[in-house]
Parts: sequence; C-alpha cells; structure tokens
Amino acid sequence: MSIRDWLEPMLREWGAQRRRIITGRLVRRDGTVHEDGWPSASVAAAMFDGGITGGSGHARQHFPEVYTGHAVEIWRAFSRASIEVRQVIHWHYVVTHDEHGRVMDIEAKAAQLGMSKARYFNSLNAAYYYFDGALDRLDDKGPRKSV
Repeated sequence: MSIRDWLEPMLREWGAQRRRIITGRLVRRDGTVHEDGWPSASVAAAMFDGGITGGSGHARQHFPEVYTGHAVEIWRAFSRASIEVRQVIHWHYVVTHDEHGRVMDIEAKAAQLGMSKARYFNSLNAAYYYFDGALDRLDDKGPRKSV
C-alpha cells in the first residue's frame, strides 16, 4: 500500500470539510445544495445587516472542533506544515472550480501556483511524505498503516 492509498481519502475528507467552512455551502451527492447562511447572533450577521457598533459587551460563543473524523488529524498537521505544503494541498484538495465556476484541472492549478505540472506533482508528493510523518507522530495507538 502506498502513502497516497491510505492518505488520499483522509485529504479528500478534509478538503470537502474545508471547502464547506470557506464557502458556507454543502453540495450533496445528489447535486442539491445547502447554504449555511448567516447565524442570526453572529458578528458576521451584524456586519452583513449593517448593525455593527464596535463591539459592546463580550463574546459568549464557544466553537467546538469544526472538523470531524480524519479531517481533524489532517487539519492539525496542515496547520503546522510549511507554506509550500499548505499551498499545494489546499489547491489540490480544496479548490475545485475557478472564479467562473469551471472545474479546474491540474494544469490550471499548477499555473495558479506559478509552476509546471511536473513541479506541481513533485510538490504534491513531498506534501504526502510530510503528512505521512506528521500523522505517524499524531497516532499514539500504534501503527495506523501497513507499508
């Protein structure tokens, strides 16, 4: 089993959850869409409605971990990664469409990062090795994967 075989499903899960956090949209498998919208008591809702006053009072919100499943482990390792690893992983697993709604292929993603397709794949492979080591350190219950 290669690194990519066991790691890619985890990265795809993280990418889908990250995309929902960034966009506020969940696209279901059947094509229907759920818009998260603005919570009525949030600062963002107040700004959106033009009712921001400069912050009287204090925050009473508590946000639990927003990632679930393996995406939590990926997020924790991602936040400690170098900028190069974060960029290629973000573009490969989170960015799916361009600003016009067209599906982005590898060539377009590589161009956005200012690199050739070969360099893009080399960077992606280096990122896989980073996650392989980072996730091994996170797992204290013995080996997660067979090599």
